[in-house]
Amino acid sequence: MTDGFASLSVTLIWLLRKIQFCNSFYNCNSYSVLYNVVKRGTLMKQLEVVCGIIRQEHQVLIARRGKGVHENMWEFPGGKVEPGETKEVALVRELKEELDVDVKVDFFLQDVMDVREDLCIHVSAYVCTLRKGIPTLHVHHEWKWVDKATLNLYSFEPADQCIIERVIGEVL
Repeated sequence: MTDGFASLSVTLIWLLRKIQFCNSFYNCNSYSVLYNVVKRGTLMKQLEVVCGIIRQEHQVLIARRGKGVHENMWEFPGGKVEPGETKEVALVRELKEELDVDVKVDFFLQDVMDVREDLCIHVSAYVCTLRKGIPTLHVHHEWKWVDKATLNLYSFEPADQCIIERVIGEVL
């Protein structure tokens, strides 16, 4: 019981610290995570995921998801962090696997919690620079370079809205 309470406390503290980074508190799902954790009194399964905001000149790369969950939604590409990997290493690996590109991870941008029915997906977003390669489609339907000011014209998951706000507001 003590370990569960400690984990719950750490999660609540983490959430309260992250809430300040998002103007769209409700859109970011921080409120939902907090509500679900408090309501259930237990921690939901958590998945660690990374995404890359790959920049080139004044544009960022977005990709339209392929077959599977949330097909055709736009995203900043990335994937799961494997046990023993740092988030930066996972991001470099995932971008190589998904798009066959080599990137340099420049800096951490933001954390977001995406709440699903039985799962909290902890997404860590990093700004990256393309080092080598032209994106090749392996798991996505499409990719494109877009001006950051136009990101809101694309259909992203609601949890990505915080990241989009930061990308639009940041000097990349």
